[in-house]
Order: sequence, then structure tokens, then C-alpha cells
Amino acid sequence: MKIILQSALLLSAGFIGSAQAAVSIGLNTGETAVNMGEIVKLGINFDFDDAASFGGSFKLSYNEDVLSNPMFNFQPASELDAFGIQSQFNLAGELTDNSFKVTFGTLSFSRGVTGAGFLGYLTFDTLAEGSSDIILSDFNNVSGFTDFNTFGRLSVDYQNGSVNVSSVPVPAAVWMFASACGLLLGGRKKLNNR
Repeated sequence: MKIILQSALLLSAGFIGSAQAAVSIGLNTGETAVNMGEIVKLGINFDFDDAASFGGSFKLSYNEDVLSNPMFNFQPASELDAFGIQSQFNLAGELTDNSFKVTFGTLSFSRGVTGAGFLGYLTFDTLAEGSSDIILSDFNNVSGFTDFNTFGRLSVDYQNGSVNVSSVPVPAAVWMFASACGLLLGGRKKLNNR
């Protein structure tokens, strides 16, 4: 009887354990270069092949001196449904600390979020020349993704990236056109002075 009770306690401790199989969420590019004034568009991928999940939240941090106005557009509900993601739970919004929160998941008890796929696009406006790391992390330093089978926390492997914003170079044709206009205007003044 004592062995059965100990086995039951060990089994329940493993069932509600903290870290389970790894899943990943990340940018589909490592480094992106854009010119000032352009919109930055980054894709977010997910991989729940190793463990099904009820879903959860993650945070994206960025340099607000270089990037602004973050927006996230989820893939159409018909495409995300194939992975068990229910669109009524998809939320995205800006936080107060140069970060952005993305939430997705399911409340279905018959199937969790599974498989690997494309979640959607993150866009930013560019403000100034410079560099910004885009860092994905657990929301509030706690993993927000729950294992569908054990209700334990999933260990999430986040794949980050960076954006380099450069000033827009003035094309050589503009310089040549400006100098030609100057010569024409200068030559015209000389003709008028005669």
C-alpha cells in the first residue's frame, strides 16, 4: 500500500511538473536591413511539434528610439485552425515598456495547439537611423505556455532578430540633375546680363 501511495505521489508530481518538452517561437529572419521611412515587416513562426499546448503569451521588446507603432496581424483563422489555434483567443497589443504582447491558444479540451507553422506578421514604422534588437521572451518572466496533457509549464525556445535602419542614400542621378539645373540657371543669367 505504501509503494502504491508513493508511486501515485511521484506520478502526480510529474503530471503537474514545471518544465516540460521544448517548443519554439521566433522571427523568421535573423537580421533585417531597411531604409528610414520604410515599414519593417517580420514574420513569426511557432513549433509545437514536441508538445501540444493550450497556448499562452509572449513578449516582444524593441528599441523605441529606432522603431515605433508595432502592429501584429495574425494569419487568417482558417489557416491557424489547422494547428488548433482558435482565433477568438488571438490578442496582440502594445505594452508600456517598449514591448508588445502576443497571445494565442485554444480552450478546446479535445485538441491543443500542435504542429509547426506561421503565426503572422509583426510590423513597425522606422523613426531614426540605428539598430534595434527584437527580443522575444516569456511574458512577465513566467512561461505563459501550458502543456496540453500535463498542465505543466512548457519551456519555450525564443529565436530573436535585429533590424538595422539606415538613412536613405541620395541617388547619383539626383546630384547630376541638380548640378545640370545649376549650370542651366547660371548660363541663363550670363546670357541675360549681356
